[in-house]
Amino acid sequence: MKKLLFYTFIWFYHLSALAQTKQDKATLIDAAWVRVKLGKGLAWYHFHFVDNQLFQSNQNIHYVKIAPKGQKKYRLSLVSAGDSLVKTSKLAQQAGAIAAINGSFFDVKNGGAVDFIKVNGVILDTSRLDAKGKLTFHQKSGLVIQNNKVSIVRQTDSLDLKWSDKLKYDNVLVTGPLLLWQGDSVPLSKIAFNDNRHPRSCACITEKSELILLTVDGRTAQSQGLNLHELTFLMKTLGCRDAVNFDGGGSTTMYIAEQPSGGVVNMPCDNKLFDHEGERKVSNIFAIQKNKK
Repeated sequence: MKKLLFYTFIWFYHLSALAQTKQDKATLIDAAWVRVKLGKGLAWYHFHFVDNQLFQSNQNIHYVKIAPKGQKKYRLSLVSAGDSLVKTSKLAQQAGAIAAINGSFFDVKNGGAVDFIKVNGVILDTSRLDAKGKLTFHQKSGLVIQNNKVSIVRQTDSLDLKWSDKLKYDNVLVTGPLLLWQGDSVPLSKIAFNDNRHPRSCACITEKSELILLTVDGRTAQSQGLNLHELTFLMKTLGCRDAVNFDGGGSTTMYIAEQPSGGVVNMPCDNKLFDHEGERKVSNIFAIQKNKK
């Protein structure tokens, strides 16, 4: 009898999860996203899901999307603060960015990235190994830019600690974990970072070769944030083929030029308030700039 009750519970839980997934997909597709055109082939989208609409929670989501043809009009770049830490909005303004998002993981106390980063052919930081001499969970994938084209890459040899150093690209940002690869969800380790809800930042390449940069606010009643399973589902619903997680939490920031609050359009959470003032200093950003050519 106990075994029967157990399997009955599992069955109903599975049906409930499927129903919720179907509902969440419809919620995302049917949302009246606010779209702001930033230039040819470049747009900024925003929607605030309230009344527990999405994943049975409130979520405040922003994303920027660039169409393949539009990418020729913009310069896609990595901007580093070097050994310092600087707010995303300030780095973006200094770079003359149209739009920007915070980048990879960093040393909060001493500055600098803790993951490999190369900008315009110059290696600025290398991946710091953990106490056991191994790569961490966010050092096995990343984003590269070559000839103004963005791709997402992954470690292919699990024993190769220097895999990122060998990438033949001028611009490399190691970050992770990887969420989607060639249209399939990537298995995620059962750890708090993956399973708990937090503010999130990520990037993806869609099935139509569009580039999406996305932020989800968190740690407030107005927007609770996502776990990485939910973020993966969100990105796949938006049409992503390959997707990678960036640094999140208090770092999560999206910048749009000429917008109020210094261009910060999301609600960074470092001040524990649902406003634009809680921005954290970071080590690097991904920026969209006007093409000088």
